[in-house]
Amino acid sequence: IKFIVDGMWRIDPLRTVLSNNGHENNLLVVS
Repeated sequence: IKFIVDGMWRIDPLRTVLSNNGHENNLLVVS
């Protein structure tokens, strides 16, 4: 889950960050 802050992508630091082809993606884990 990404947010646009001041025109830049910011990831949600509360979620697990995964590397995907050099991009930072957040994994939302549903248990």
